[in-house]
Amino acid sequence: MTANETATATAPAIEETNRLRISKPAFPLPVSAGDRPGTDYKRFYGLERACLLYSLVMPYPVSISVTPALSNRNRLTTAFRLILAIPHIILVGGVATGFASRHNPPTLIGGEGGLLGAVAIFLAIISWFTIVIAGTHIVGIRQFTSFYLRWRTRALSYLVLLEDAYPPFGDAPYPASIEIVDPARPRDRLTVALRLILAIPHFIVLFFVTLAWLFTTIAAWFIILFTGAYPGGLYEFSVGALRWRLRVEAYLLLLVDEYPPFSLT
Repeated sequence: MTANETATATAPAIEETNRLRISKPAFPLPVSAGDRPGTDYKRFYGLERACLLYSLVMPYPVSISVTPALSNRNRLTTAFRLILAIPHIILVGGVATGFASRHNPPTLIGGEGGLLGAVAIFLAIISWFTIVIAGTHIVGIRQFTSFYLRWRTRALSYLVLLEDAYPPFGDAPYPASIEIVDPARPRDRLTVALRLILAIPHFIVLFFVTLAWLFTTIAAWFIILFTGAYPGGLYEFSVGALRWRLRVEAYLLLLVDEYPPFSLT
């Protein structure tokens, strides 16, 4: 077979491979519309577009998936959401909407990190030394921090009205989840050493994003109570804010070295 014949014969296979690379995401999509009663995907976005919209697939090693809950929302648990979420807030925290200072304390929806968050921060300090000095991240510390962020993802999704199902205490299936890919190469000691300084631009931008997130969540609270539905645009923004915040938290807790993108997508 000549070279031209070989190229002609393999062209369809190459084209099909490229098509699959484009059409198939790197992480699993949320469950199908038929698996979650009461969510009319076709009415809001169409099934395929909704799955692509809310499966937060990205090249960044931290990915978050949230199964959309737009209609037939539970108005009773929504009305008392902040009270119902108190046990989780104590353990894994809520959302801060400002910078703390002696004269200007932050506005909080619950505590910022909770009890487990305080432990995770303490362990991140230990990890800072082990990575900068030895280039290693202690496995047990990494496992605990990942566990904390998985729990926090579920609790925040419930707190900000993205889901109605009550989150489990610990690891268990839930419509909101986070996946963190372990670094495949030696840790970047320089960026770890300067991690807090490097994250300052995100602190500034997230202040405004989180403030907007607070107002859109309050608006969604009233809309759900009156209509039983979460507007798609507000839902999309809330998922994006959650995504951005958790990527930065994973970066600050030294789980990843890649710099987080400035993006809601």
